[in-house]
Amino acid sequence: LVVISSTLKNSYLDKGYLNKDKILVAHDGADNVEDFNSKISLLGNKNTLKIGYVGHLYKGRGIELIIECAKQIKDLTFHIVGGMRNDIDHWQKYSKNLNVSNIYFYGFVPPKTVANYQNSFDIVLAPYTNKVSVFGNTGDTSKYMSPLKIFEYMSFKKPIIASDLPVLREVLSEKNSILVQPENIKNWVLAINRLRNQED
Repeated sequence: LVVISSTLKNSYLDKGYLNKDKILVAHDGADNVEDFNSKISLLGNKNTLKIGYVGHLYKGRGIELIIECAKQIKDLTFHIVGGMRNDIDHWQKYSKNLNVSNIYFYGFVPPKTVANYQNSFDIVLAPYTNKVSVFGNTGDTSKYMSPLKIFEYMSFKKPIIASDLPVLREVLSEKNSILVQPENIKNWVLAINRLRNQED
């Protein structure tokens, strides 16, 4: 049996389904990136840092956290790629109610085009909460997931700010990301400002 996280492996072992030598952990991965130069003209101020997120907009993906960061850091722009129309409408209305004007939603884009967005971001976010839903806003994968998003961010060589969840620590550490407690808005803002002030 091949599983995507050690936590998932341990779940099978705890239930006695298989011996440990019959389970292999293979975290997700992403293709090598060969083109780092093709970019897209993002909306908003062109002369400021661009903070990006790529993925679904289901509950637990931290979209409200991104919006709150945009509200507190008004001189940067925040860009969200992905999501279905009803989810986008919900979050755009949510942003408008908070008077947030520096966040932009692009909706679904063809996978081939996503690379141009990734290349255009200066910082990328993976703000998972303590409960992460899947399609239909049901379930909870926060204990077992291995988000493809993380590996794609790495392949584009972007500075990552991610939620400090045990399952993500199987791949992420302070060597390859900045890890922040989920839903701690103050620390997410501090992490973004840390990166903007330390270009190296």
